[in-house]
Amino acid sequence: MPLRVAGLMAVALLGLVVASVFERALGSAAELPIFFGLPASGLTEAEEAMRLAATDAAFAAIAYVTAGLSSVSAAIARLTLERKNLPARA
Repeated sequence: MPLRVAGLMAVALLGLVVASVFERALGSAAELPIFFGLPASGLTEAEEAMRLAATDAAFAAIAYVTAGLSSVSAAIARLTLERKNLPARA
């Protein structure tokens, strides 16, 4: 049960990261009816380019966060593994 809760928390927190990075990357176009993950119609070429750049920035942020968390978990696993003295093979 705790792992399910942790997974739900991770998804929610990563959603928060996506939303904040997407909004910040849109900059002045944040007032337009553009939402992450949804196609937008009626945008000019410049606005569509801004939407694509914001989407790329949001995906990159998620990739960096998950890579960092994976590195931390690998380091914790490495430091906490039990070392068993196995006999040397002859």
